[in-house]
Amino acid sequence: MVMIEMSYSTDFSRCNLFSLLSLLLTTILFTINAHAACTPGTGNSITLPSFNQNFDSLAINSPIGGLVMSTPANNKQFTCPGVGIGKMMIFGIYTSGSYVSTINGRRIFSTNIPGIGYALGLTGYVSSGSGNIACPSITTPAWIGETDSSYPNQPYEPNNFFSCGSNVLMSYYVTFYLQFYKIANQVGSGTLDLSNQIYSVSYLSTGGTDTTRPLITTPSNIVNNSCTNSISPNPVNLPSITANQLPNLNSTTGSTTFNININCSYSTNLYITFTDKNSPTQTGNILTPDSGSTSKGVGMQLSYNSNTVNYGPDSASSGNTNQFFLRTFSGQQSFPLSVSYIRTGAITAGTLSTTATFTFSYQ
Repeated sequence: MVMIEMSYSTDFSRCNLFSLLSLLLTTILFTINAHAACTPGTGNSITLPSFNQNFDSLAINSPIGGLVMSTPANNKQFTCPGVGIGKMMIFGIYTSGSYVSTINGRRIFSTNIPGIGYALGLTGYVSSGSGNIACPSITTPAWIGETDSSYPNQPYEPNNFFSCGSNVLMSYYVTFYLQFYKIANQVGSGTLDLSNQIYSVSYLSTGGTDTTRPLITTPSNIVNNSCTNSISPNPVNLPSITANQLPNLNSTTGSTTFNININCSYSTNLYITFTDKNSPTQTGNILTPDSGSTSKGVGMQLSYNSNTVNYGPDSASSGNTNQFFLRTFSGQQSFPLSVSYIRTGAITAGTLSTTATFTFSYQ
């Protein structure tokens, strides 16, 4: 009897084990079907714009060119199964670019060209048996950085993602938009390339494998035709003087002319700031002597259009301290300036040298 009970018990256990395996297999198959990934569509392409201009004449945060739109004829991104009540298939666009600033509510991402960034936007809709549903808008671009919907289990950096959702059997269509901006004083030149940086994406709100479709971007050329400049002569050599040529405090002598020569390919509103290299924060009008100078009681000052120049920080920002306007022009221009000795105290004979730098601001 004991042997029979053991045999019966073993058969019963095998029966339960088989049933349990069948149940697990059924559950696994059901789970896979419920989380089926979307099928990628044909996707989009976009030809990046080429620019050949003087970027230095643009203010920081200025747009560069107009909106650039992806080819709308091939804009199906995904075909996705219905996911049922309580779940959503989330769609959107994503960039792996590095965030640098926000302009007019749009997050701006860096490019491989120094000083140039971009905003990423879209128009999109879900096509289902009930027609086309805006996702988020069929006609007006929505931009990363603007308010969008919030969904759980998002596998992307939220500040680099714009999303919307649906739960029916659907296809998702997107047109991408790019707007480029100047984001720094200095803009480089080179090949603009956003390959493998911008995607359309989909994922299930309850979690699961996400599906991506890259935006195919064709690189373009960026040429910064900034102004060129030279100084003649450089260095500027003032004549030797005697103490009696500076009889009083603040008297001047030895005025010597030099020119700043500038060539700009495009019409430019040119401003300039001079900076005392040996005392960059000073805003007076007398240059600090170089370390090798031995004379005392004598300084040097610059003049432009018979006006004494005051110094300011080394910055191209509009409105910089003691920045002043030169001219609006294109082509080659020469701006004459002069430098003079000025008495600042009791004079001791010796040598005197000073150094000034200048910074252009294109506004």
